[in-house]
Amino acid sequence: MKLTLLETGVDSLKATYNSLEDIDFILEGVEHRVKDSILSLNHANEILFKLLLKQRSEGLVFVDMEAYMNAKAEMNSKEKNNAFEVKPGLQTVGFSEAIRRLELMCDIEVCSFLKRSLNYLKQKRN
Repeated sequence: MKLTLLETGVDSLKATYNSLEDIDFILEGVEHRVKDSILSLNHANEILFKLLLKQRSEGLVFVDMEAYMNAKAEMNSKEKNNAFEVKPGLQTVGFSEAIRRLELMCDIEVCSFLKRSLNYLKQKRN
């Protein structure tokens, strides 16, 4: 199954909603539902920030840009569709680094309130 970053992010947002949808009526398992919603929301945030990076330049999504460029060159020479087909071990940035790159490399300001909220959510996840 191959989903785009947007489809993956939206799917995680839907999972968040589904985890919380009927929480008022649940007698047992509330903590489990809240935990699932926090995990899904964190995932959605990370994926959607990566999508913003990719829209600027796909290489910004990867931890090691040199490794990405090498994979991209190999991908092109082997006529593959994406870098993961030739280097499945490529690592992508987490949400904190994605925000940092958006701000410093793409000149996209991320509201400080949003960043504090996301960090709070990340702490709850951990």
